[in-house]
Amino acid sequence: MTKDHTLSGLAYLSVIFAPIIFPAIVWISVKDQGVKADAKKAVFLHLLPGVSSFFIVGVLTNLGTLCNQQAVFSNGAAIGLAVWLLINLSVTGYTVILGIKEIFS
Repeated sequence: MTKDHTLSGLAYLSVIFAPIIFPAIVWISVKDQGVKADAKKAVFLHLLPGVSSFFIVGVLTNLGTLCNQQAVFSNGAAIGLAVWLLINLSVTGYTVILGIKEIFS
């Protein structure tokens, strides 16, 4: 295990303790191109749940204002929250797997 693999792995695993911030610091401060590439990928993977949250909240807000029927809004909200949860769990799981693979490679 080298220092490079450890930093790359921590950049991915930081989704648990310091998403976006830690990989951005690694991306900016490290000179090794492999670690930079992994940190850049980690930053964008960490941004996906935030972007999906922003999008889902916007859709639900518009659905709530445009819809006069509570049943339609409830079904839309349930589907929106299920999609949001699926995206967040998938991206987080994928990021953790990448981090573990990188540390132990």
